[in-house]
Amino acid sequence: MIPTGRMDPVAMKLRSYYPSPNIAPTNVNTNANNFFAASKAPSSQHQFDTRLDHNLSSKWTLFGRLSYNISQSSPVNFFGNAGTPSGDGPSRTTNYNATINSNYTVNPTTIINFNYGFGRFNNVRFPFSTGFDTTQIGFSSAIRDQAATQNLEFPRFDIAGVSSLGQATFTTLRFIPYSHVFAGSVTKVLTKHTIKMGGEWRKLFLNFMQLGNPAGQYSFNQGFTQRNPVQAVGTQGFGMASFLLGTAASGNISHDPIPSSSSVYWGGYIQDDFKFNSRLTFNLGLRYDVDLPRTERYNRYSYFDIGATSPLAGRVPGLPNLKGAMRFVNADNRYQVPVDRNNFSPRFGFALKLSNKTVMRAAYALMYAGSMMQAAGSSGSAGMEGYRGSTGMLTTLDGGRTVNAFLRNPYPGGFNLPLGSPDGPNSGTLTNVGLGVGESFFNDSRNPVIQQWNFNLQRELPGNFVVEAGYLASKGNHLIDGEGSMTYNQLPASFGDLGNALNDQVDNPFLGIITNPTSSLSQPRVSRSQLLRPYPQYTGISAFRKPQANSIYHSFTMRVEKRFRTGAGFLAAFTGGKLIDDASQTVTFLGQAGNKQDFYNRRAERSISTQDISRRFVFSANYDLPFGKGRKYLTSMNPVMEILAGGWQMNGILTLSTGTPVLITQNVNNTGLGSAGQRPNNNGTSGKREGLTRDQQIAGWFDTSVFSFAQAFRFGNVSRTSPDIRNPGLKTLDYSLFKNFRILEKTTLQFRAEAFNLTNTVQLAAPNAQLGSGQTGVIGSTAVSPRQVQLALRVSF
Repeated sequence: MIPTGRMDPVAMKLRSYYPSPNIAPTNVNTNANNFFAASKAPSSQHQFDTRLDHNLSSKWTLFGRLSYNISQSSPVNFFGNAGTPSGDGPSRTTNYNATINSNYTVNPTTIINFNYGFGRFNNVRFPFSTGFDTTQIGFSSAIRDQAATQNLEFPRFDIAGVSSLGQATFTTLRFIPYSHVFAGSVTKVLTKHTIKMGGEWRKLFLNFMQLGNPAGQYSFNQGFTQRNPVQAVGTQGFGMASFLLGTAASGNISHDPIPSSSSVYWGGYIQDDFKFNSRLTFNLGLRYDVDLPRTERYNRYSYFDIGATSPLAGRVPGLPNLKGAMRFVNADNRYQVPVDRNNFSPRFGFALKLSNKTVMRAAYALMYAGSMMQAAGSSGSAGMEGYRGSTGMLTTLDGGRTVNAFLRNPYPGGFNLPLGSPDGPNSGTLTNVGLGVGESFFNDSRNPVIQQWNFNLQRELPGNFVVEAGYLASKGNHLIDGEGSMTYNQLPASFGDLGNALNDQVDNPFLGIITNPTSSLSQPRVSRSQLLRPYPQYTGISAFRKPQANSIYHSFTMRVEKRFRTGAGFLAAFTGGKLIDDASQTVTFLGQAGNKQDFYNRRAERSISTQDISRRFVFSANYDLPFGKGRKYLTSMNPVMEILAGGWQMNGILTLSTGTPVLITQNVNNTGLGSAGQRPNNNGTSGKREGLTRDQQIAGWFDTSVFSFAQAFRFGNVSRTSPDIRNPGLKTLDYSLFKNFRILEKTTLQFRAEAFNLTNTVQLAAPNAQLGSGQTGVIGSTAVSPRQVQLALRVSF
């Protein structure tokens, strides 16, 4: 029991924003899942398109198109108050785009094409709580006034084991990208060659506002309410208890700029389709791409030089050779990184007719994806440190053994406001000294490189069948890594042998040199681990969303197609493959994200990809029922019977696939080494469970007993993904039934009946795979909605 007198006053006021329970909880000890609500989320969309075609002459044609779209949505506020964690907030989007295309035929073998396109997108979204005064929940007026410089809104509180309060971070958004694109090409047809060459120029612009957490974000776990705060135990401590005490695991308030950025892309190519003879054709091509790094209208970009001599070098006793300094762009040097000018992309392919009904094809291509240095907003890795920052809540100064700051006064040292590029005690080359460096560290700025190669055989069979079997592979390097940071300031694993001594407080040699009051390095004492770091003047140095990931994919594909004829056709496709990588995504909301562990052992991150689906089979078919006018049977039905029984068409899609790998994680990081994460341990036994009933699958998809929390100051032995444990696969059947009615000579009415998940098969979602969550191994939702049936009428005229 926590005495009322020890409860934090801010936490006490926040409790009123939770709705009253309306269902029995799933856990009588924590009262988790004791509230249920359902409602509507209205949305609307309107689209306008117009096109004009004009023949200037028999050789010269033009067309132009203009499109306009506007949509609005209003998500549900399930809590019915400003503290709701649901939804992204009401939003409005307008989209304009236009294009002009010119095609000129010089002579029967020469064609010139030119195209111009313009697009503008405007998306605005604000949280339900916009305008909320944080003094209502007990925060100081200083926090309210700081939030008011960006947007007044309800703070975010993430509490392990119970629902959050406040909408997600980065909800406040104004996103306005637009672009100009010019492209041209010339095609020349010769006796055995078809040569095409062309180029493209793009100018990309982005006006961007996305506020991280202008009123603050705070997380609470069991750390301060377990018996040993530096050693996690699944049965000790509770996030809500830590919340009531006001002892946050972490907290911060963001200070975000509103950048206006732009970038330029150039590209050119030449390709030759060479028909060697009637059976063999070669395709040869070369492309060259240049992405010029982005610039910002007011030159508010920075970049961290990790090898530069630190401005503190020679000033700190016992640490004479400090490295690292923040740099800034200016009117004479507007780029954060050098231009990548070596992006030559060769392509090669051939098609060989082995017989009149058998074709062999193969191809290879080296390609460059768009640069991560294109026009960008302020979130992610734009590189705006010095102009964008955050004030962290110094919850503890000794690794979690004692509390340094409580929720009622999270920032006793004031705010760490961005100061820009002019040199000062906390700005210029000293920007973020005593704090962390992240988005402005460009450890690699090369364009992502993708190599693809394939080989297949295609054979036409009797009965209008086509069979194709092939091999497909892809290799990626310098891919954008959005799974987590590479922590350049981490201590090597061997330092874990020091154990709790890493958290010992020792005299701070930076005292009086680093003066930022929001930095732990401005205090008289500092942890021993901080002074042992490669860059001890920074609490962290990381590279996030930089081109540092790698992947390799191999697959076998099989396709059988019966082309539509005599009222029936189908396509069956199977893919069996394996995707291996050391990071699986650019943005975490696109799917599962792995948990990085040891910076000095990148090879240990290589595993089956979080997105890997080892086997997938899709069968689609359409069938015209053979009854009625123009069909095989009952062609002379009377009009009434024709309406009822004639002219029906059935369509279906069956999908069967294996699941993605399960990612076993733990809810605390006790390495004490400054690592990005800590994975649990496995006792050497597979956690895969088989032969379970549906209820058993839901209650425990995998055997949790074979996993345990990693010891403090040690990395766990679990791999980034679990190759032996897969999330539930997918089995769905979608079906539709069409009927056309001829109303007038040029007017047709179509009736459509469509059913998604026709068999109403329960498709289980991924289980909770986090140790310490209280629901480890439990499946709490479905991946596909229950059967949905929709009816529609469509008029064509």
